[in-house]
Amino acid sequence: EIVLSAEERVRDLLRAAEEQARDRLDEAQQTAATEMREADVYALQTLRKLEDQLEGFIATVRNGVDALEARSADRPRS
Repeated sequence: EIVLSAEERVRDLLRAAEEQARDRLDEAQQTAATEMREADVYALQTLRKLEDQLEGFIATVRNGVDALEARSADRPRS
């Protein structure tokens, strides 16, 4: 009886430990998924800001090129 009782206790402890491990794994997976979504949102916002800045830089460069081309077109050739 003592052995059977001990074996039953061990099975109960194993089931409880497995359930606790599954719960913690589920929680960790949910946390990871949430953090990935937040990281994606941050990355997207950062990339959009960078895109806007680069478009501004490109517009500035185009304006400079256009101004120089216009100035050189107005100069008489030697």
